[in-house]
Amino acid sequence: MKVLNRLTHKHLLMNKKRTIVTIIGIILSTALMVGIGLLMSTFLEAMKIDAISYNGRHHASFSNLTLQQKEELKLNINFSETYSFDTLGFASISGNNVYKPYLYVVSADSNYFKNETLIEGNFPKNDTEIVLSNHLKLNGGVEYKIGDEITLDIGSRVLDGEEIYSNNISFMASYDEKDQFISLESLSKKMTRTYKIVGFVKRSNNEDYSAPGYMAFTTQEKNIVESTLFALYKNVKKTYTLTSDICQNFDNITCNTNDSLLYYYGISRYNNVNEAIISMLSIALSLLSAGCIIVIYNSFAISTMERKKSFGLYSSLGATPKQIKYTVFYEAFLVGSLGIFLGILSAFLGIYVTVSILDYLVGDAWGLTLKFVAEPLYIIIPVVFMIFVVYLSAFIPAHRSSKVSSIQMIRENDEIKIPRKKVKTPKFIRKIFGMEGEIALKNLKRNKRKYRITLLSLFISIVLFISFSTYLVVGIQLTEMSEYPEYDISVVSKDIDVITEARSRSLVDKSYYVKESILAYERLDSSFYDSTYYKSFLSNREDDYLTLVELILEDSLYEDLVRQTKSNMGDAILYNHTQFTIYKNENRKTVQSNIFKKGLSSITLCEANFKEEDMNSCKNISINLVDSIDFLKYIPYDSSSTLLFVSQ
Repeated sequence: MKVLNRLTHKHLLMNKKRTIVTIIGIILSTALMVGIGLLMSTFLEAMKIDAISYNGRHHASFSNLTLQQKEELKLNINFSETYSFDTLGFASISGNNVYKPYLYVVSADSNYFKNETLIEGNFPKNDTEIVLSNHLKLNGGVEYKIGDEITLDIGSRVLDGEEIYSNNISFMASYDEKDQFISLESLSKKMTRTYKIVGFVKRSNNEDYSAPGYMAFTTQEKNIVESTLFALYKNVKKTYTLTSDICQNFDNITCNTNDSLLYYYGISRYNNVNEAIISMLSIALSLLSAGCIIVIYNSFAISTMERKKSFGLYSSLGATPKQIKYTVFYEAFLVGSLGIFLGILSAFLGIYVTVSILDYLVGDAWGLTLKFVAEPLYIIIPVVFMIFVVYLSAFIPAHRSSKVSSIQMIRENDEIKIPRKKVKTPKFIRKIFGMEGEIALKNLKRNKRKYRITLLSLFISIVLFISFSTYLVVGIQLTEMSEYPEYDISVVSKDIDVITEARSRSLVDKSYYVKESILAYERLDSSFYDSTYYKSFLSNREDDYLTLVELILEDSLYEDLVRQTKSNMGDAILYNHTQFTIYKNENRKTVQSNIFKKGLSSITLCEANFKEEDMNSCKNISINLVDSIDFLKYIPYDSSSTLLFVSQ
């Protein structure tokens, strides 16, 4: 064996170009597969961190708990970690934000504070100390200092005689006929507490921007009204099943799963979403794997073919088929080890540099902190795959060489088969391609094995190009379908002078003015609706009317719309398209559909007050149904809304 090993070393050194090409092929294939793994682990970690910053690191949360239920839940053997806070209630404050007039006071355990970012000071150590959110100052204009003492009248929000302790229900208010702000709820005092401010934290991810209260944290308080528990599961994949079981075993509690975080663990409550993601990844990785196999196999096949004469000499001198196989595998081991090692280094270096550049250039724009992360699993799997590919690429030529007799290998006549009959080619080949084309075709017919390998390589290359081009196109289309409108800034005001001032600025290149109001129209007979899905969607609604968003356009914008849709001036133009999501049998399906059939030419509009006694204020108007409107990307709207465009 030592003699064969030395001969293998000599062959590799004598054929440096071929050896270098083979090693480069393995390096590129390894770098590609490992690089994909490193990119996936880096971006998944970045998305997890982003999801945690917005929604917390818990897998599930349980609210509206009693103290007994909370303590019982903490003992659940499926939890790896829990943390919680207990609600004391709301306290009024005098801030600038009329829709956020409260402090939401909670008593948190020590584990909970690990999830809050302390800006200044310390976390509370007892029930006489409190930590406030910096959102109180930034959003509410209320400023305190560490060491200040505040006295709070804490209680419940009261709306229509019902007490509310949830901070997830928005503040209820309205405007009177004189456009004066009117609160529709009041505060019922339950207790008075005096606290010393000991610190400030960033806005908690448990405090929504629409929440009516700024979160304030104390600890060890006994006089609570309800508890909220956050849990991390030992087996994340069972989150939905275990959470559902807990909800069924406890009465009157609210259970929620942290879907935005679980998504980046590869978990979704909808089976078809999981299947779609797995299918797309499987197809992409299969195509890449096929490309890597072809590249490496070709290198070993060519190397083995060049050594066949040498193998024939070894065999004639007494080398067994097993030793011939060993020689090929030994060559594969040498070039494979070096190629895989350099490929891993290349992948680490390339992805590290790429991630650093991306973080510098677009990290802030994406709102992500991109840090290079190398999860062992995403490295081990590609490396094991590459070892298998190198082995497989060497096995086929080695097995084939061991089956050929020494005389055939010395004569090298096992590749080209010359049949007894004359190799014929169609006459049009010479007419089109000349004699060179005819000779080339005859050579392909004599050497079909090499022809098939070449054809397969071209086939895989074309499939890879078309497939990933398709992925890119689909990604662009999904981005264009997003509901983010294409404008830099929007100004919302009831004062037309403010709008006019904003539009007159020298830096404004193009602007649109749209006035919005909410109307309603009578439910039409089902025969007017175009989509079966939309009929099903309507059948689940409880009210008797379907809401309609009326957009009143300025003259120039309305004229553009009339020209675009070939309507008549003065027409009410109804956007006859909607998008909604259907949930059925643990699957989720997004449906794009027309709303009405083309024959519909008028609808009945009513006021936005859905009371039966107001039905006499309805009026019938003529409409023009339109399936697409180009400038919708400049207007913020919910894709499930029904839009009606009219002139000023």
